[in-house]
Amino acid sequence: MIKICIDSGHGGNDPGAVGHGVKEKDYTLKISQYQAKRLKEHGFKVVMTRETDTTLSNSTRTTRVKNSGAKVCISNHVNAATPSASGAETIHSIYSNGKLANMILDELVKEGFKRRRAFSKKGKRGDYYFMHRQTGSVETVIVEHGFITNAGDVQKLKNNWKKFAEADVKAICKYMGVKYIPEKNPTPSKSSSKLYRVQTGAFSKRNNADNLVKELKKKGYDAIVVKQGNLYKVQTGAFSKRENADNLVVQLKKDGFEAFVI
Repeated sequence: MIKICIDSGHGGNDPGAVGHGVKEKDYTLKISQYQAKRLKEHGFKVVMTRETDTTLSNSTRTTRVKNSGAKVCISNHVNAATPSASGAETIHSIYSNGKLANMILDELVKEGFKRRRAFSKKGKRGDYYFMHRQTGSVETVIVEHGFITNAGDVQKLKNNWKKFAEADVKAICKYMGVKYIPEKNPTPSKSSSKLYRVQTGAFSKRNNADNLVKELKKKGYDAIVVKQGNLYKVQTGAFSKRENADNLVVQLKKDGFEAFVI
């Protein structure tokens, strides 16, 4: 049996990145638990650095990976940066050929994430990231499932986190030479049936809407044009919680934009 280690980033007293009413630690655990179940169904032996919402020090986390006896470790995360940053990326060790990292990224892109990059980073003592530097011979890949600071990515995560976790599983199977078996009767990710959308303008001409999108993006907002009937509407976010939409409206108005919730 091939052993796989699954690492749920952050946890317990460490929420990880926080944005749009979501904590990174919650989604890394959901994704990891699902991956563990599915990998076991494919015949893998699975170990996890944490199975519940518990706090782990960096040394405890890396020691568990290093001593796991696993062939590879998937360290699940959600990125954070400016509001305009979006998409998935994977990070591999400088001593790895990056094949698994690229395979995971390919599958995440197929499921709807924007492609950023698969990369490695060198530090003063070898690998820059401690999850690569301190996990011994285990091939560790850090997977960033979108940006928690981007409203669109957060909505994708809420709606499709199981699909993204399944994409990771599919890539691992391919990499390990194990026949991938699609999930039987997959259940959709839990999501809110009602979304509160923030609108900043509605125009009869497309170029006016496009110009507003450019202005919003210069200010760091993630904006899109949605055509409804004969109007081109500019939307800057969609949320399952009204409070988050209201907060964005306040922020937009401070920056000089007219905005309201629909």
